[in-house]
Amino acid sequence: MSQETFSPMSNEDWSQPLPLKEGPTLLPWPQDAFPETFELYVKELARSTEVPIELPAMLVLAGVATVMQSTFEVQIKDDYSEPMNLWVLGILPPASRKSKIYTDVTAPLRKWEYEQRLKLEPQITSTESQKKTIEARLKTLRSSGTKGMTDFAFEELQRKIEQLENSIPEIPKIPQLWTADITPEHLGTIMAENNEAMAILSDEGGIFDILGGLYSGGKANIDLFLQGHSGSPVRIGRGSRAPIFLNRAVLTMGLTAQPEVIKTICRNSTFKGRGLLGRFLYVIPHSNIGHRKLDVAPMPGSVRTEYQNALRTLIDNSCSIKRTGVGIGKLKLSQASYQKWLEYSKLIESLMGEELGHLSHITDWAGKLSGAIARIAGLLHCMRYCAEDPSRHEIGIDDMKSAVQIGHCLTNHALIIFDLAQADSSMEIAKSILSWALGEQRQSFKYRDCQRKFRRYKKGDLRTGIEVLKEHEIIQEWKLQPEVGRPSDVFELNPYLFDKSKENEGQKGQ
Repeated sequence: MSQETFSPMSNEDWSQPLPLKEGPTLLPWPQDAFPETFELYVKELARSTEVPIELPAMLVLAGVATVMQSTFEVQIKDDYSEPMNLWVLGILPPASRKSKIYTDVTAPLRKWEYEQRLKLEPQITSTESQKKTIEARLKTLRSSGTKGMTDFAFEELQRKIEQLENSIPEIPKIPQLWTADITPEHLGTIMAENNEAMAILSDEGGIFDILGGLYSGGKANIDLFLQGHSGSPVRIGRGSRAPIFLNRAVLTMGLTAQPEVIKTICRNSTFKGRGLLGRFLYVIPHSNIGHRKLDVAPMPGSVRTEYQNALRTLIDNSCSIKRTGVGIGKLKLSQASYQKWLEYSKLIESLMGEELGHLSHITDWAGKLSGAIARIAGLLHCMRYCAEDPSRHEIGIDDMKSAVQIGHCLTNHALIIFDLAQADSSMEIAKSILSWALGEQRQSFKYRDCQRKFRRYKKGDLRTGIEVLKEHEIIQEWKLQPEVGRPSDVFELNPYLFDKSKENEGQKGQ
């Protein structure tokens, strides 16, 4: 076109626009999924911090798993049990208060570890002193020389040295429930020192960099992590250092990260090929940023105290049970719970088949969902009976129903996560441009205005998004040639888009 303005095309010249691919709609988090004390805490923490409830809910599950994973497992059938550890990954953009949630939820764990340190430090100091004294005595004996010594004297010296070596005290290890960052090489060591269990809890996704080979020359090392998800036996030979033997390694992960982390880790062929990504339970709720009131009332102190006391009781009871030396306890399902679990497991199985196809593209994740539901039911059961030994009761139908509801919601989030990971960047850019244009009720826009709005995209990438919109007959491109100056690219929006918007507004008003 040679003029500075142009006349829009008539409706007859347009075809109906082709829809851009849309992912599944987020399902609401199930109401009253947790026993009362934990449910009230999760709701209040979400309300007072103005974050989506999915984030505190899943981190609380990870916190309880941290405590119970080394004490119990869920016995589904005589020959099939599930450990009670979970891998949780919450995805939210920056400034979503992820750190606040993480800090609040893990406070009882940090307090317990701090108290153990205070309790053991005097004993550690005393033991270290004893060890140094014995080692000094050993050094003196060994340096006394054996020249001219009779056989009897030599044997006596050797006996004294062996006696002293056997009397070297073992320095107590401060109990540890969790860590934030750790190399795979060191993970085995601290698991061996802490009942073959550990949790990685972090408000950042840095652990993925470590797993991807940050400290190992770019070579991914994830074997122990994978084994820790399933509670497998582990044998680690480490050259000059003592080998590590774990009969039942269990690892919980409770992580939060930004959306870009998902795309990054999904590009790692080792993570994808070895099944690391299929072991996480994901939540990617809608962000509240831009809609927060900022002046909401704080959480009542009594709600936080009751949660902290309940989780501390779980810690103390878990320690007491482990001290009895009876081994890993079994949490059994009631008959009704088992039937509910079996019914949902069969549904998941059918959804993974090609006939229905709903979960056929994420079978690596969906194939572990039945086990995850059993684990969640066991954790809810432990919350319910936090003041006593939960193995005295069968896992009831209410907790299994809640676990199934949570599993249904997590399936919805997983579909969104894997769509995001596999999303074509040009499609995502196209959606962003269309959302901007419709949001500002633009019937047309200039390319340079679009560039100013989306500075985060490279010029070439922005153009690919434009091409997607053209291919879907959502926009038409024109050349606007002013009398003076360079020509401009102008894009007219399909008028059917605005007719649809008006129709939707009319329906809302009825």
